Amino acid sequence: MTKIFFKLIVLLIPFTITFSQTGHIDSSLFVGYKTVLPGAEFQAGWLHTMLFGKHWRDVWTTGVSVPQLNLEKFSGGIALLKDESRFQTVSLLLKGDAGHFWRFRPISKDPEKILPEEFRKIAVSDIIQDQVSASLPFAPLIAKDLLDAVNIFTAKPLLCLLPDDPLLGKYQKDFGGLLGTIEFCSNEDGDKNNFNDSSITKSSFELMHLLEDQRNEVLDAHQFLKARLMDIFLGDWDRHTDQWHWAKYKINESEKWCPIAREKDQVFAKFDGIVPRAAAFFVPKLNHFDEDFPQVEDITWSGRSLDRRFLTEITKTEWDSVTSFVVNNLTDSVIECAVMQLPHESFLVAGNELIIALKTRRNNFTELSDDYFKHVNSVVDVYASTKDDYAEINRLNDLQTEIILYRRDAGTGGKLDEPFYYKLCDNFLTGEVRIYLLDGDDKVVIKGIVNSSPLVRIIGGEGKDELIDNSEVSGYFACITPIPDAENKTIFYDGDKITILKKGVGTLYDGEKFPEAKDEFERFDPKGMDRGHNWSFEPIIDYSSDDGVIAGISPMFYKFNFRQIPFEYRLKAGAAYNFKPNSFQISFEGVFNSLIKNSSVKINVVNARRRLSKFFGYGNETAYSKQLNKNGSYDLEGEYLHAGIDLSYSFIKSFSWINGLYYDYSDNRLKTASLLNNFPYGNYGSGQIKLATVSSGINYDTRDNANYPMEGMLFNSALEYCPKILSAQADFKKLTGDIRKYITIKDFTLALRVSGGKIWGTFPFPNSLFVGGEENLRGYRRERFAGDASITGQAELRAKISNIKLLIIGELGLSIFAEVGRVFVRNELSKKWHPSYGFGSWFSILDRKLVVSGSIGFSPEDNNISFATSMQF
Repeated sequence: MTKIFFKLIVLLIPFTITFSQTGHIDSSLFVGYKTVLPGAEFQAGWLHTMLFGKHWRDVWTTGVSVPQLNLEKFSGGIALLKDESRFQTVSLLLKGDAGHFWRFRPISKDPEKILPEEFRKIAVSDIIQDQVSASLPFAPLIAKDLLDAVNIFTAKPLLCLLPDDPLLGKYQKDFGGLLGTIEFCSNEDGDKNNFNDSSITKSSFELMHLLEDQRNEVLDAHQFLKARLMDIFLGDWDRHTDQWHWAKYKINESEKWCPIAREKDQVFAKFDGIVPRAAAFFVPKLNHFDEDFPQVEDITWSGRSLDRRFLTEITKTEWDSVTSFVVNNLTDSVIECAVMQLPHESFLVAGNELIIALKTRRNNFTELSDDYFKHVNSVVDVYASTKDDYAEINRLNDLQTEIILYRRDAGTGGKLDEPFYYKLCDNFLTGEVRIYLLDGDDKVVIKGIVNSSPLVRIIGGEGKDELIDNSEVSGYFACITPIPDAENKTIFYDGDKITILKKGVGTLYDGEKFPEAKDEFERFDPKGMDRGHNWSFEPIIDYSSDDGVIAGISPMFYKFNFRQIPFEYRLKAGAAYNFKPNSFQISFEGVFNSLIKNSSVKINVVNARRRLSKFFGYGNETAYSKQLNKNGSYDLEGEYLHAGIDLSYSFIKSFSWINGLYYDYSDNRLKTASLLNNFPYGNYGSGQIKLATVSSGINYDTRDNANYPMEGMLFNSALEYCPKILSAQADFKKLTGDIRKYITIKDFTLALRVSGGKIWGTFPFPNSLFVGGEENLRGYRRERFAGDASITGQAELRAKISNIKLLIIGELGLSIFAEVGRVFVRNELSKKWHPSYGFGSWFSILDRKLVVSGSIGFSPEDNNISFATSMQF
């Protein structure tokens, strides 16, 4: 302990250069004081503030008096070494004659590096720059004292003005006259802050490799927990793997890796205002700082990968002890003194607000920490080593499950020495355990007979593994019957053929090879979700000359799970209103990817006032009158209900076989009955009709984007069969096909499409094959021609003409198209083809994830305007 204290004193000696014994700054190191505005550009009126947030604009636009560095005298004279361009900030590393290193970091940050990628992709540079005002300019000054209070040591930042001085050399243009902080660094690598007892530091990825390869290396999980609790307390939403370095300490004769929290620029960030709050809905890690804590999953999202690796072994008692230490040391006086580190002028503006918010968060922190513990332990991740390991999982009783990792004896195959990992799970808290064996010849033994237990997943790696399940989790067939049936609570994953398996009554085995991670980011900090859930929504906005405006909303619920890509299941509801024919539509879609291996099950239900809005007669040369259309003579009213289930089986990537079963009910009332005079099956389809249909088809899709494809192709074909049951007068079959190809050269995309179909048998008239409208021939009214066979060809040239930078960043383009198509009717000798041509425009953002397109089509008999939230094919 004396040795540690002595080293800390030595490390703090450089600060005596800038502080006298009374704690005042040595004035000889500065050339007077200057009053500067941290960010005059963030001044905004009420409308801008309402839209883009009040943030900390009042602090940015308040002048502060700060000392100006004397470059000739500071630390004996400073030599500029290099310009650091890290992920978060741009800073300068400076060296004094005495061999000390200092890092100068400007207060105003580069917004392109501060804000999340999702936000940068949609907002123009002016708005992005404006959102720097969300951060508190002097936040590191406050954070330093609060971190010190809980024994998380960091360099003390000194607020100063870097003079616009020729001594800065080539850096004078970019850094001269900037307001910022300067802090001490003990070595030349300013990012690896060595305020610790070792010169050995590692990045997060380096540490995770080391811990996997060397079982004797130990991480100080309690110190990391303390740092993460402070992240939450300070509202620091940006704590990804690159925000940490790790140093080895020697504590009580043992060495442990301890965290070095880097850069506290994003503490106390505010994301108020209409636009930032809307962005936070899609990017939950944008957490607004105030008296209330956000959802624990959101505030800890950026650091989730490290949390799952490093915090699961901590017991609830230990967790509560660390929490109590943090709460007890963040006293009122500590908080007040920390906030008073703000410049006096800034304190008068924001000091009271910060003090009240921090005290309130402190008072509610124990409850938040409890939620954090539950969140981390809901799914427990355990990582073995790349050596030979012995894992023992004991299902002790209905309340507890024990996980122990040992070294494995190469000779006997048994366990050696003391365990290097131990976890006692609370079964009410932990629903799932995932044990990653990594490489090596590992052995797993699962024991215990219980009625309730978490699901245990064992993920094997390279090597000859031995997986044994001697456990049983009792259950009942179909959950509610009295018939005993063991639950499947153990799953082995190992694609090696040399793996030795001993399955129990409730063991499942997955021997499929899972793709290896492409890089360290995918391995140690993957973006995708493999647990939990998420909400989202899509707007429904369409327009056509037939339907007028269609507006609605479609909320979506996503459930994620292990190796379920992109999700385990998705539930999607929709409600839309059609203003022109005054009709409504509600829908539900459920997509389930885990019910059958390598398959997707989709359930779809649609209820609408009408399926078709018009019927113009049967045949390829039916007459059309604009006046009759305006008078509603072609109107088709009624009710429509569709319910279906599809099973899609993926043979290879992009190719799937789809089988479906559908039920359709409709009540069709045609305003002009004579339009069915040429229909060969009379008025079959009028009134109420119920049909059951089975379908089988294939889908091949290599498009790079479903909303706006630029490369690839789509081919799908399906054969439907409707038997003579329910209201069907006879059975009939329908074959449909659709092929699309996309070719892009620079800013030009050629989109080609051929589609059509054929019906055999006696069918209701609403089940005819149609051409016309935005689906194929855009110059005609929707479903303009009806027959028992159809074919259309479409070609569209799309050209990007400009990048748009108004409020959001996007691409604007124009398109021209030509189309031709027709229907075929038995015994009709028609050779007529129906041409359509026109032009359109489109706008896309977020790498074409959101697209709005519109077109106007022309034909010899009419024209048609349509808008959609995607390209029209």
